Amino acid sequence: MAISTGLYSGIGSSESSSTVSGGRVMKEKLQDVVKNNKWKINNIHDDKCKPRPTQEIVKEALLKVGEDVKYSVSNWNCEHLATWCRYGKALSVQEPEPGDLIEFFREGYQHWAVYIGDGDVVHLVTPGISSSGASSTVSGASVGGQVQKEKLKDVVNGKDWRINNLHDHEQKPKPKKKIVKEALSMVGKAVDYSLTDRNCEHFATWCRYGKPESRQVCRWIHNLEFASGWFIWI
Repeated sequence: MAISTGLYSGIGSSESSSTVSGGRVMKEKLQDVVKNNKWKINNIHDDKCKPRPTQEIVKEALLKVGEDVKYSVSNWNCEHLATWCRYGKALSVQEPEPGDLIEFFREGYQHWAVYIGDGDVVHLVTPGISSSGASSTVSGASVGGQVQKEKLKDVVNGKDWRINNLHDHEQKPKPKKKIVKEALSMVGKAVDYSLTDRNCEHFATWCRYGKPESRQVCRWIHNLEFASGWFIWI
C-alpha cells in the first residue's frame, strides 16, 4: 500500500502569498492526499541530478515525519521537501525568466523588481531603501529615487518573494527582450519617487506592460477612504 510523506502549511492550498507560516511534515495514505484530484509520478530533476538510493530516500522522508518547520512558498515548500529527500537538494522549478516581475514581501508592503537574467534584477529604489528593499519612505511626497541593477539574492536578503506577472491575464506583456532592454535603459537614472504615483511597482509594470500600475496603492487608497468614512460616521 502506498504511503506519501508531505509538507503541510497553515495556509490553504489556494493561497498564493509567499509569507512564512507554520508547517509540519506528515505521513498519510496516498489515496487520502490525492482524493479526487489528478496526480502523476514526476521525478523532475533526474535528468540533471543523481537521485539517492531508494532506501535512503524513504529513510530521509520518514526521519522528517512529525517535524515542525517554517513553511515558505519561495524558500521551503512541499516541492523543496520532496526534492531534498530525493536529491539531497531543495529545488523548485519555479525559477524566474528574463522579463518576469518579482514581488518581495516586506513588513507592511511589497517591493517589486524586473528579473533580467543571470541572477540580476532591476528595480526603483529611494535613499530609504537598501539592497534588501527595506524602505523608510511612507509618505506620498516625491523624493529622489534611482533605478538600480542588483543581484536577486541581495534584494531577497532572506525574505520571501515570488514571480508575479500580475497583469498577464488582462494585458499582453512586451516581448521578453524588450522588457529587459527597457529595464536596463533606466539603470542609473534618477527618478522622482512617489509612493502613490511612481513607486517600484509602477516601474516594474511599466517595464513589462508599458503602463505603470500599482495595485497596492489602490488597496491603500481604498483602505484610507474606508477609514476616513468610518471616522466621520462616529
